[in-house]
Amino acid sequence: MAGGKRIGFLFVMGGVLGLTLAAAAQEPREVPMARSGTLTPAGWLVKYKTGSRLAQALSRQTGLAVLGIAHLAANSGTAWAAQRSVLQNNPDVLWAAPNYWRYAQAMEVVPNDPYYRPERNQRRYQQWHLPKLNANYAWSVTSGRNDLTVAVVDSGVDLNHPDLKNRLLPGVTLVHQDKYTPPAGGMDDNGHGTHVAGLIGAETYNGVGVAGIVWAGKILPVKVLNQDGAGTDADIAAGIVWAADQGARVINLALGGPSDDGTPPQALQDAVDYAYAHGCLVFAAAGNSGDNTRYYPAALAHVLGVGATDPWDRRASYSTWGPFVALSAPGGAGAEALTKDTGMLSTFWDANSAGTDTLGGSEAGEYGIEVGTSMAAAVASGAALLVWSTDPGMTPDQVADRLRATALDIGAPGPDQQTGAGRIDVLAALGNPQVIRPELTLYNYPNPFNPERETTQIVFLLDLPRGADLAVYDVARALVWKKHYTAAEVVAGKNLKIWDGKNGLGERVANGAYFMRVTTEDGKKSALKGIAVIR
Repeated sequence: MAGGKRIGFLFVMGGVLGLTLAAAAQEPREVPMARSGTLTPAGWLVKYKTGSRLAQALSRQTGLAVLGIAHLAANSGTAWAAQRSVLQNNPDVLWAAPNYWRYAQAMEVVPNDPYYRPERNQRRYQQWHLPKLNANYAWSVTSGRNDLTVAVVDSGVDLNHPDLKNRLLPGVTLVHQDKYTPPAGGMDDNGHGTHVAGLIGAETYNGVGVAGIVWAGKILPVKVLNQDGAGTDADIAAGIVWAADQGARVINLALGGPSDDGTPPQALQDAVDYAYAHGCLVFAAAGNSGDNTRYYPAALAHVLGVGATDPWDRRASYSTWGPFVALSAPGGAGAEALTKDTGMLSTFWDANSAGTDTLGGSEAGEYGIEVGTSMAAAVASGAALLVWSTDPGMTPDQVADRLRATALDIGAPGPDQQTGAGRIDVLAALGNPQVIRPELTLYNYPNPFNPERETTQIVFLLDLPRGADLAVYDVARALVWKKHYTAAEVVAGKNLKIWDGKNGLGERVANGAYFMRVTTEDGKKSALKGIAVIR
């Protein structure tokens, strides 16, 4: 509360390893592993027993009414332990806990201007984590469902980012801190949440920037961290509850911190339990301390704590380990092996533009490299959405079990405290389906194209003349347009066909990503490529 006095306590943040890039490349440098100075908690969180008048009177003021939790100011004139004792001995109190601060588990970021085109490999800063996950093959099975939502409970998301704005649902800001007025609607003013959102679901095959793991569905921005990437248990818990109430199937918590006495934060546990009861699967960053400190919410029940791996499938040196690490995912290399192309490339909010579109003919201010377990948690969230998209009737536990059971065992045999069940393999999680490898060449140009002023030429090369089907699908795999060519219409070698950007009814299709597939009449040869429509 604004007028209350607070007791200071020492909070040690997870390690921060950074990558610095400029116009002229600089050597990677390490940022101090802990926050210095004494930080203050944001008071106490108290849950009153059912039926208590205080429960109804106080919880209405906090935004945590659905959990029955009240936010109280601390008293600087009384020892911390004494305050806890007074609260816990109150017959109306079910539990009392400090309202700890949690911090974004991420690394330094620098602007960059890459473009994901693995088949050409012309860009220096590739999104190496996607082929590492076998996502490039998993996409031939599914790229997501339009009715699945992931909540990014974080510092917000840049609502104007060209690679994200078409993927976003209306968000919310739930930051309540003295002397800080946050932007509304879940808008980012830190950059961390924007980077996380891009890893999960940046718009793909739109001719801009980077690729996300999941291409369909929506991202729900929930701002609970301030401009410094810090937020309280009260706000984080409120964000989890709000996300669950909005129908999110996956909740990503790329944030965390320890407790001074190792006691799990009850407010966060109650919020996670609420989300779990509402059918949500919750992922959280394991922490960046590099040791076995328990980070919360990753170490809570009904949360999948995600550790980070480097490009060589090793536990990243900064990644916190312990029994609460359920599995691991790419998060980027540690300082000892960090180079310009071993970090995690994604969307970024440009601090100089207050989050607005800064392309201006150049994407340099809209993309950056970070490393950390935050990035790993985002990757895991995206993988879960792909699994769920193949069977929306699965429970959260079934999706979690699938990811663990199919993870690549990169540590000691079986689950271990270093990497959990292993590093996520998206293709394996989809059942290791038989993937039709491209046995013929397929591409189109221009790509992307604007059907209001041009057509796109689709080219496929065959060794022998044979009948073929050419089809276009949206990202949800719904058929948009299809044409059959007889053997007389197909030649050995280069075949050039035209698509005008219209569906089977002759209507122009909407902006966005699509797939084109060519399959020979006998079904023995097939190829799949992305195609983008932009007006």
